[in-house]
Formats: sequence, C-alpha cells, structure tokens
Amino acid sequence: MGSRGRVPLVGLGKAQINNERGNYMFYVNLINRAYLESELDRHGILDLAEELIERLIEHVSLNDIYERVFIYAVSVVNEVYKKVHTQFNILENEDEEEQLRKVEFEVLTLSE
Repeated sequence: MGSRGRVPLVGLGKAQINNERGNYMFYVNLINRAYLESELDRHGILDLAEELIERLIEHVSLNDIYERVFIYAVSVVNEVYKKVHTQFNILENEDEEEQLRKVEFEVLTLSE
C-alpha cells in the first residue's frame, strides 16, 4: 500500500485515495464491462466479475498516465482449478477537471 491508503469498493463507481496530498475522490468507468462479462460467461466463470472489478478499483491510481493492470484469480471450471488472468488498460485522463478514470478490459486467459 505504501504511502497511499485505499478504500475498497464493491462494483464500479466512486473511489477514494488518501495520501500525503490529502483525500481525493474519483470515479472509475469500465468502458467495456459487457465484454468482460461475456468473456467470463463464455468460460463459465461469470461469478468472478465482481471480484475482478473490486480488485481493479484497488489498482486504479490517481496518476493521469496510461497503465496496464494485470489481475489474477483462481476459479474452479469443470472441477479443475484454473488460473484466470485478466488485463486492463487505464486510459489517459483527457479532462483534468473531472476525476474520472476510464478503464478498458483487454484480454482474459485461463491456465491450469
């Protein structure tokens, strides 16, 4: 966690970061959530959606830079443990007045 304390959230929405510069509120927008959910559903693991989104919100920082975020989880698929690897891109913040972090789901892979 370092010098920043994060408030975990359920689902996408408002987040807060507390650091040496003060408290900052911002909003997280997963611009292609339907694509994430369809990929999870295709593999029979739609129930992981909220967990992945919560962990994504925890990784979104206050920086206005493009970042790639990898989130891993474990799930049981057809009675076999699978590692779920997801990749998201935090897009550049074009509107500095709005505290909005746009995030794009990029890819999901499974491995044993």
